[in-house]
Amino acid sequence: MKKLKFLILASVAAALSLSLVACEDDEEDVDMMAPVVAINSPADNAIVIVGEDLTVNATITDNVGLASISMALKDGSGNAIIEQEETVFTDPVTYVLEETVTVPGITPPGTYTLEVNATDAAGNQADMQSVSVEVQAAGCTAEASCVVAGQTTFVVTAPASTPADAKMYIVGSFNEWDPGDGGNAVEMTKIAGTDNCYCVSVDMPDGAEYKFTRGNWETVEKTADCGEVGNANGNREYAAATDGELVEIAIEEWRDICE
Repeated sequence: MKKLKFLILASVAAALSLSLVACEDDEEDVDMMAPVVAINSPADNAIVIVGEDLTVNATITDNVGLASISMALKDGSGNAIIEQEETVFTDPVTYVLEETVTVPGITPPGTYTLEVNATDAAGNQADMQSVSVEVQAAGCTAEASCVVAGQTTFVVTAPASTPADAKMYIVGSFNEWDPGDGGNAVEMTKIAGTDNCYCVSVDMPDGAEYKFTRGNWETVEKTADCGEVGNANGNREYAAATDGELVEIAIEEWRDICE
């Protein structure tokens, strides 16, 4: 009888030992390690022009295997203007994300955040990495037909919100503040091959105040937050000594769009 009890106790001990080993093995198999993300490019505070390409390169590593990688370019309010996700990887342990995306032509200039994140097969999420990206409006160059000797040439970059068929006018004290709907209107020339570039040459007196419209005061230029442009009167001011014969301007927004 004592021998039988000893055998039973030995069997129970062996079973408990196997159970503990199995539990330890299960714990060892649980993946608790999150992926690691490193953004190689663009560099922090990189500049990209509206309508042009942005190349993103990032290295993502995981000890077992990646499940998904997400990339997004977001504005100051957290709204994504570009968003992509990858779930198929040539190497699920070490993967190089390389994407070339085009910044939409309707993107307002400003500071944006590029975010890259990753999740592995066990559901572990990486510490999201980010860099700042400065989105700028495309620069404009005056075409020859706009330049008149002895006059001041204005080259204007309109905001992305400008309607494709829009006309633009320069208005000020030099033309009795005709916004574009009267007999003294000064219409600008839309530069060929561009979506948002305009130019004109005028006899601009030193100290003259001026601004830009799309034909009336309802479509006058505004700042990005719909404020007044320029001096205390809400106008730009021409200074011959500093502005010279070529004045380059970027309009931030229009009244009828921001109000």
